[in-house]
Amino acid sequence: MSVSNSVLQHCPDCSRVLYFSHAETNLIQCSCGSTIVRTESGVVAKPFYTVTQPFDLIQPGTEGVWNGQSFRVLGRIRAWIEEFVFNYWIIVFDDGALRYLGEGYGIYSIYERVLTDRITSNLLDGINVDSKRDLLAGETFILERQYRCYKWELEGEVWLPHAPSAFRTFEFASLQGRRLEAIELLKDVLICFDVQYVTQESLQLKQTRNAEPPEKLFACEQCKKEMVLKGFPFCQSFACVHCGTRYALEDGITFKKINQRNSTDAGPDIELGAKGVIRGIDYELIGYAQKEENNQYRSQWKEYTLFSPQKGFAFLSEYSGHWTFIRERGDAPVLETESVTRFTQGGEGFELYNSYDYEVVNAKGEFPYNAFNDGEKKAKEFISPPQVWIREKSGREGITWFLGEHITGGELSKAFAEKMVVPYKSGIGAVEPKGFVSVGNILRVGFGAVLLMILVHLLTSMTHSKKLISENTYDFLPSVDTVAFIKKDIVLDKWSSNLQFDIYADVDNSWCEVSGTLVDVAKGTEYSFEQGVEYYHGYSEGESWSEGDRKETTYLSSIPAGHYDLIIRATRETKFQFSTVTGEAPALSPNISSFHVNVTYDTTNDRNLLFCIIPVVLLATIHFLIVRHNERRRWYNSPFSPYTYNDED
Repeated sequence: MSVSNSVLQHCPDCSRVLYFSHAETNLIQCSCGSTIVRTESGVVAKPFYTVTQPFDLIQPGTEGVWNGQSFRVLGRIRAWIEEFVFNYWIIVFDDGALRYLGEGYGIYSIYERVLTDRITSNLLDGINVDSKRDLLAGETFILERQYRCYKWELEGEVWLPHAPSAFRTFEFASLQGRRLEAIELLKDVLICFDVQYVTQESLQLKQTRNAEPPEKLFACEQCKKEMVLKGFPFCQSFACVHCGTRYALEDGITFKKINQRNSTDAGPDIELGAKGVIRGIDYELIGYAQKEENNQYRSQWKEYTLFSPQKGFAFLSEYSGHWTFIRERGDAPVLETESVTRFTQGGEGFELYNSYDYEVVNAKGEFPYNAFNDGEKKAKEFISPPQVWIREKSGREGITWFLGEHITGGELSKAFAEKMVVPYKSGIGAVEPKGFVSVGNILRVGFGAVLLMILVHLLTSMTHSKKLISENTYDFLPSVDTVAFIKKDIVLDKWSSNLQFDIYADVDNSWCEVSGTLVDVAKGTEYSFEQGVEYYHGYSEGESWSEGDRKETTYLSSIPAGHYDLIIRATRETKFQFSTVTGEAPALSPNISSFHVNVTYDTTNDRNLLFCIIPVVLLATIHFLIVRHNERRRWYNSPFSPYTYNDED
C-alpha cells in the first residue's frame, strides 16, 4: 500500500498539523482523538479506537538498543486478542529501518519483516495447531498458536498496511528454534515476521513512562458489592472477592457473568492484595485459584496470580507445601510431536512428569486469561529440578509455555510476612532440588574427576627418573633361615621422592619375610618397610586353588635427598620333612635358598592413583544411591515414573 510522501499533513477533523516522522508509517493519532490514515491521495480520518489512558512502561519517544543498534518508539497498536492484550510497538532504527517491538505480560520480542510466498490465506484456513508446513526453504515449522484480533487501538504513529478493523495472527516455530508470525490483514494480504525474543533488560529502555495501570471499579451483579480491578485491561477474567461470582471479558468491552460457582470453601494461604518482593521484582497478589485435575486422582493445588506494572505477570503454584514460581515464556521448547516425553532445553534434560486437564474449583480475584474455560486445555509438566516447563494446549488457541522454578516457603514468608500462612510440607516436591543431580551429571563429574587424576598422574610420571640403584639376588646359608645384607653409599638427589622395592622369592606353599631399613648417614634418620612373600596352592574337592604371589612390591615414600645406607633382612620358612626311603626321623628342610630384590629410585606409584580414584568412585556411588532414593520418592505420584514400587513404598 503506497502512502503520500508528504511528511506534514492536516487532520481532516480539526485541521491541526500532523507530522509523519517516517515515510512508511501510515497511521497517526491526532491530539483531537481522531485516527488518521495516510493514503496515496492524502489523509483520511477513520473510526478506529485510540488508547485513551496510556499507562504502559513504553511510550512514544522511548529509546532502546537491540543488536548494538539504537531505536526510538514511534507508537503502537494495542491488539485485543482472545484471552489477552498485546502491544505491537513500531520502532525506527538509526538506519531508518522499521520493526515491531512485541510486548505483553512481561514478554518482549523483535519483529523483522520476512518475505515468503509459502504462507497464504488458503494455507492458514486449512491448518491446525501442531500441523507442520515448509514455510521457508529447507526449514519445517509447526503451528503453535492462532488468534483473532477483534479490536485494536492506536497510540502515536504506526505502520499497519490496509489498516483493517480486525486481523488474524498465526505463530509458527521450527525445531531449530526459529519463530515466525504471520498476520493476515485481509484475504491473501499477509505480512510475515521473524520473531526474536529478548529480555526487557537487554533493550536498555529509557525515556519510559511510570507504569501504573488505572484501577477499574466493577459492581458484582450477584452481591452488588464493588471490586477494584488492578490489572485491567490485561486481566481477562475475575471472581468476585466477596461472593465468588465469576466473570470473563467479552470482546474487550464488558465482563460477562459465567454460570459457574465455587465448589469448595478452601481459601488462599496468601491474602489477596499482599505485596512482596520475589526474585527482585515488586509484585502484588491479585488472584487466587484452586485447581483440580479431571482424572481419577482429583489432585488439587493452589495457584496465585502476581502482578507487576513494570514486569508483567507471574504465578505461584503450591502443592503439599511445595512452591513453584512460574512465568510465561516465549523462548520455549518446540516439540515435534505430542508423544515427546523428554527434551533438552538450555543444556538441561527435561522429562515428562504429569499430563492432565483441570478445572477451577475455587477462585477469587483477577486472572490474565480466561481462568474459567480451562477445561478445554491440556497441560503437561516436564521437570528437571529445580525447574519445570509447563505446556498448556488449547485446540482453539494453541500452545502456551510457562517456566517454573522451585521457591521455598521461607522465601515467600519473608516476602509477604504476616499476609501469609505457610502450609505444612510433605514429601518431596516435583521440582524440589533436594539432593537432585541427574545421573548423567553424576557420571560426567565422576568420569571427569577420574580422567583428570589419570592425566595428572601421567604428566607427573613423566618427571620421574625411575633410576635402578640396586639389583641383587641374596642367598641364604644352608643352615640359617635369617640373613642380612647392607648396601652403602646410595645417593638420592631429589628434594623428596620414593624408593620402589620389587621382591621375588620362589616360595612354594611357604613364606619369606623381607624387611629393609634406609639410614641417613648424616642425620641417622631411618625409613623402614616390611613385606611378606607367600604362595600356597593345592587341590580341594577336585578343583585346584592358589593363594598369594611369589612377587611383591612395596615403597618407601617422601624420602629427602641425602646419602644413605640400605640394610636388607630376610627370614624364610623351614619345614619338617620325613624321609620316605630310610624312615629316619624328621629333619628341617628350607623351602627356598635365595630371594631377589630390585630397588628403583623416583618411580611412579600407581597405588597412589588407585587410592585417589577409590574415594571418588565411592562418593559418586553413595551420591547416586541417595539421589536415586530421593528420585523414587519424587516420582511416586507421577503416572510417568521410571521406577517400580511395591505395597511397602
